[in-house]
Amino acid sequence: MKRACPSKRKRPELRHSPKKTKPMIELHRPDRPHKLSDEIEERLQNMVAAHKVKRYSNNGDHKLPFLKENDRVISDEGKIDALLREIERELKEQRMVSGDACYIDPRTGDLC
Repeated sequence: MKRACPSKRKRPELRHSPKKTKPMIELHRPDRPHKLSDEIEERLQNMVAAHKVKRYSNNGDHKLPFLKENDRVISDEGKIDALLREIERELKEQRMVSGDACYIDPRTGDLC
């Protein structure tokens, strides 16, 4: 029996609102060069994690840098490191089990 490629399958219509995605990390950092902020930003970029960077010319009410995840604000260097390690671990596990491979059926030449 021939199976349809995932891209050719008819997708069911959503009856309910889509599930909320995992929150995006926001890095709040000084606008000027800052060693810890630069390291955090580089780690987020290297792990190819969805994130936003907000730069401030003055600190305002917050100690910079800090990470924000939903309403949770993390400004302690040790807690920031722990969160980044957790995200790195989760992404590594997710990428190990997700497949983005496609194959060619040798009998038919169909891509799937």
